[in-house]
Formats: sequence, structure tokens, C-alpha cells
Amino acid sequence: MPADKPISADSRNTRVLMLLVFAMSLGAGILFLLEGSVRWPGGQPLTAVAAARPRAIESVEIAYVRAGPSLNLGAYDYVIYPAGWPEHLHVSETVDSRVRLAVVGVGGPRLDESQQANLLNVLGALRKARGFSLGKVALSADSDPRRVADLPADARHLYALLVGRGIIR
Repeated sequence: MPADKPISADSRNTRVLMLLVFAMSLGAGILFLLEGSVRWPGGQPLTAVAAARPRAIESVEIAYVRAGPSLNLGAYDYVIYPAGWPEHLHVSETVDSRVRLAVVGVGGPRLDESQQANLLNVLGALRKARGFSLGKVALSADSDPRRVADLPADARHLYALLVGRGIIR
């Protein structure tokens, strides 16, 4: 069947396509301009949220704290409680570049499994999120069985756990 008319360019479709490309390019340009002023629901610009990321950790100090009526844990950023206590882990609202971590002991022969797991999980999460070398982890002076002779067995177990895992030397 011979063609009656040659194929002609449809100028209307061409104009629609050109307007569509122009509108999409204009929209992308406007989005790039607005990108600096986009805000989270809290009202802070995205750049301020990125700048507020926590700094790298300079040191991690782990302290063994004996459970008792005069237990004061306000100075610690992380507190790891024994199993059976109402809280197994408490995290402070603000964690600085010098992290203080307390392991609450009850004077048993060793730390229970949940305390060991929580301690290792906290150290792993801190290392992953904020980056620090294991050389920056230390036991507090009053929790180190090499310095204090009358520590309970679970405090000595804390030391053995940290040395065994290569976290402290």
C-alpha cells in the first residue's frame, strides 16, 4: 500500500516535549537553590544537624561500681546494670569526647552474661559510631585489680574480660 502522505513532523508534540524538559530543568534548579535552607521538623537547617554530629572519642574509662545504698551514677555516661535490675543499661543524654562507663557489680564470682554482652555491645557501638582505638580504653584507677588488692571477684572478672578481649592491656 503506497503512502498517501509523507510523514510530517508534528510540531505540537515537539513543543510539549521541549516545555516538559524545560519545566523539569527549572524545577531541579529551584530545588538546588532551596537545598541550603531545607530544615528538619525541629527547625534546624540540615547543615547545622550535620555539624552537630558527635566528635571522635578521646578516651573511654570503665569503672567497676559496687552496688549499695550510696550508689551515685550521675557522673557516668553509660551505666551497665546486672541482670534482674530494673534497667540493664542507662545512657546519658550528653556524651562528650571523654566517655565514662560504669559497670555495677554485686560482688558475685563473675559478671553475669547480660552485663558482659551489654559492655561489649556498648564498646562496639561507640567504636563504630564515633571511632576510637582500643588503646584509648582504660579501667579507672580504683577498679584496676593491679592497683587495688581488695576488689571483689566480679571486678577481677571485668579486668580479665577486657584483657582477654584485647580491649585493655
